[in-house]
Amino acid sequence: MHETYANRFGLRPLALGRRGMVATANPLATQAGLRILARGGNAVDAIVAAAAAIGVVEPYMSGMAGCGVLMLTRPGRSPQALSFLGRAPEGANPQAVPWSARDQGPRSVAVPGNLAAWARLLADHGTVSLGDALEPAIELAAGGVPMTVFDRQMFDEHHARLNPEGTRVYLHDGRPPAVGARVVQPDLAASFRKIARDGVATFYEGELAKTIVRDLAALGGLVTAPDLRAYPATLEWSEPLVARYRGVQVYAPPPPSSAIQILETLNGMAGWDLPGLPHLGPDHLAVIAEASRAARMDTERFVGDPAFVAVPVERLLGSGRTDELRTEMRARLGRRAAAGAGPRPSPAPAAGTTHLAACDATGLAVNITQSLGGGFGSGVVVRGTGIALNNALHWTSDRAGHPNVVQAGKRHEWPVAPLHLFRDDAFWATVGTRGATAS
Repeated sequence: MHETYANRFGLRPLALGRRGMVATANPLATQAGLRILARGGNAVDAIVAAAAAIGVVEPYMSGMAGCGVLMLTRPGRSPQALSFLGRAPEGANPQAVPWSARDQGPRSVAVPGNLAAWARLLADHGTVSLGDALEPAIELAAGGVPMTVFDRQMFDEHHARLNPEGTRVYLHDGRPPAVGARVVQPDLAASFRKIARDGVATFYEGELAKTIVRDLAALGGLVTAPDLRAYPATLEWSEPLVARYRGVQVYAPPPPSSAIQILETLNGMAGWDLPGLPHLGPDHLAVIAEASRAARMDTERFVGDPAFVAVPVERLLGSGRTDELRTEMRARLGRRAAAGAGPRPSPAPAAGTTHLAACDATGLAVNITQSLGGGFGSGVVVRGTGIALNNALHWTSDRAGHPNVVQAGKRHEWPVAPLHLFRDDAFWATVGTRGATAS
């Protein structure tokens, strides 16, 4: 896009780069990734640096004790997916994790996956050490980061979730810091330094693990030392799902990511001439809304951890279900038109998720959607560590027979869905956004 055109119409000019690019929700995290690229690192090195840094500068969104999914494409290769969604602790069941305890607090915490995934990604495809990748995050945590207007909005909305340690770490005299004030996190910097020195083992079975388990036990949490110790070995690369939409191959991570919902939505939308409808007009939005609704219903009914439930992937993405879905859509669209009703807006999802992407000059591309769950996750910050814990068990169910009923060791269906797009069997783009159950 020509800059004059962009300025004239109030649009951003295209970001351009020759050696690689990094995209995050915060310029400080983006700079962390670019710093690694400028030193000669690859896209994997850069995105791990950015993923650690974003948890420092936007601690209400993500952090090392969060969960997520990533997609990776190597030059000339098909994409790979790595799921690091949190596993339910061995002591978890519907009685031990009642609905009232799932949104926040110590019983909402699943075994964290982010740190293990960053280390695995680096070990398999990176060129720098984990310590090198964590340098920018350590500097940001130790030196402090300024509060932006957006930060203050998030703090105002979610700081009531914080436990006393979280209040001590993030707030100033019990109140969200003023815009422009520095948020310094020396305990988190010290935790990152331990990890840089001793590796992820300190988080999953060493000094930090003992502190996390001890603090959670005192608060009534369920995550134990064996839960943490077992987690890194459960990470496995997998083959993504794929669907074709208007000449583009869309690759998405398999369940328990709910990305299959996106592919099913695209299958439904492909039955309409969307380019022939006024862009974002009532009819255009109604088609998208109905395809999304039908796909979400299938996700809710069928998608869970394939190690625990049989997810009918081939059926959901097959031509038979696609035909059924389009029939449902035509009927509902007809009723909408007769009633003169357009799509109804849904409430914005709670903060707690972020998306990052990086590519380099070789064609290596990777994107990550990672999350603490809700704003500041569970609200539990582990004493003396600066580590905020997720509330990933919020997205489980207590209904017998439901694919996401709370069960020991299970990963749950979660709305994190990084995508890789191919045209003519060649990598073209990555796509991702923060998630929500209804998105």
